[in-house]
Amino acid sequence: NPLEDVSGGDVEGVRGAIDEYEEALEEVAAVAPEEIGGDLEMIRDAFGRFGDALSGVEDPADLVQVARQFQGEVSDLQAAAQRLEEYSEENCQEGSRTG
Repeated sequence: NPLEDVSGGDVEGVRGAIDEYEEALEEVAAVAPEEIGGDLEMIRDAFGRFGDALSGVEDPADLVQVARQFQGEVSDLQAAAQRLEEYSEENCQEGSRTG
């Protein structure tokens, strides 16, 4: 969870965590096999849209409103993340960058 170390009212912290997560997803996408491409793209797309929606947010109450706009996607994103984790456990060696 990219937001686990960020407090809910820390708008800049949330924005920074989302930016870092997007960068990490880009690195993974560059080497990801086709089997997980759809799930990875779904997660990248959602976090990209979330990051874009946060661009003008300054107030914690506005942050909550933006987050609520994405609540409907949470279960699909969790399922995609679970599939990525399962793929990684089955196909990637610990410490390996390419699996």
